[in-house]
Amino acid sequence: MKKLVADYARYNLWANERLIAAIKEMDIALIDKDLGSSFPSIRQTLLHIWDVETLWLQRLKGENPTAFPSTTFTGTHQDIYDGLVFASRAFIRHIEDVPATSFTHMVAFKTFSYGEAKEQIYNVMHHCLNHSTHHRGQIVTMMRQCGVKQFPPLDFIFYRREKNK
Repeated sequence: MKKLVADYARYNLWANERLIAAIKEMDIALIDKDLGSSFPSIRQTLLHIWDVETLWLQRLKGENPTAFPSTTFTGTHQDIYDGLVFASRAFIRHIEDVPATSFTHMVAFKTFSYGEAKEQIYNVMHHCLNHSTHHRGQIVTMMRQCGVKQFPPLDFIFYRREKNK
């Protein structure tokens, strides 16, 4: 279980870095353009991914955050990119530090909307990483709306192929 989740976390970082590299090639004004998605812009969607990776990592560490980190964020686009990569790396480090025997243990946490909750550690980790994949897909669609035609492959199988070269 630990090996699988750790590999998925490394994939998450790989995909986030590739997506960020593609976003950096865009006209910076398009990153803030309201495109009518779940989150209005590419910037807001990146902030959400960063928020959620940070939030779930805090919960896995036994902390109970009370707000998303982005609620007070005033930094640049580069700060968002750096913050998301840092959060993805911190998630990997946490997975590597957790004993394999504890992946099925329960973690208790407070949600913003649903109150107290408990879930197995590996399910929380998988949820968080899968959530990032979902929103990366939305960003690709938003980039297409902005006229971007070429994308690096972001699928897990491409990560595995690249890793196995």
